[in-house]
Amino acid sequence: MKNNIPLIGFKSKKISEIGFEIMTLESLHQRSEGLKFPVHKSHSIDFHQLLFLTEGTLECAVDFSSYEIKAGDFLIVTRKQVQSFSLNESQKGFMILFTDVFLNQSLSGKDYFAFSRFFRLSKFPPVVCLKTHHLNALTSLNQLLYSEFRNEMSYGRSEILRNLLKVILLKLEGEARQIIKEPESPRFTFFVQFKNLLAKDFKVSRDAKYYAQSLNVSYRKLNDICKEFTSKTAKSFIDHYVLLESKRLLLQTDMTIKEVSYHLGFDEPTNFVKYFKQYAKMLPKKFRDANR
Repeated sequence: MKNNIPLIGFKSKKISEIGFEIMTLESLHQRSEGLKFPVHKSHSIDFHQLLFLTEGTLECAVDFSSYEIKAGDFLIVTRKQVQSFSLNESQKGFMILFTDVFLNQSLSGKDYFAFSRFFRLSKFPPVVCLKTHHLNALTSLNQLLYSEFRNEMSYGRSEILRNLLKVILLKLEGEARQIIKEPESPRFTFFVQFKNLLAKDFKVSRDAKYYAQSLNVSYRKLNDICKEFTSKTAKSFIDHYVLLESKRLLLQTDMTIKEVSYHLGFDEPTNFVKYFKQYAKMLPKKFRDANR
């Protein structure tokens, strides 16, 4: 099927074998006119992205929600998310791109679990505002990472890049720990299991009781844990997830509304239309037309 929102793949000419690249926003702006698809239009990515802004402001949208980034902020976008952002000459900073292959080579199992939490939980907004005492350190780390990337003759270059990025990720994880409660707790581990099950079975059921039974816990416990980590009830979290998948299909494919409804597991297209209107506050067709 035709993809109306393109999926941008990772293409680094310098070290594509490990799946990593870093560039300045100035250089990205200079070459933006030559890109196959303009970044100010909606697109999804097949890699992870960190955008660190050191000067200026930047308007962006991630999964259909708008944000304003100011100097000292990180924009975090994970693979398959839909994004768009503005570029202008007044902005300075860095764009870091890396793949799952790079993560698997860079992080231990425990570190990878921590970072995957940081990237995948809806609890975390895509914009992280750094505290003043962390700003100088992360600015220096980004500058060093950029310098090492450009120095192709550096001894142990790939390993240095891996470790510098790991430090940046751990610093960001430190910021995230102040947002989420007891990140290493059994309750958090259970929440991850719930989210993984939802990703697998959301086409089968949108009933929170189904997930409670599947995970062998009471509905109340599931609801309490979901509220703890997302500030949403289990039902609201499920509906938010399904709505986001609906929006992605409406914009990324040329499926008809009927095909989208069946693909998402709705018995009748009319049920999907009612569901979408209830949570998106507009009809699916109107959403598709407005965002294209």
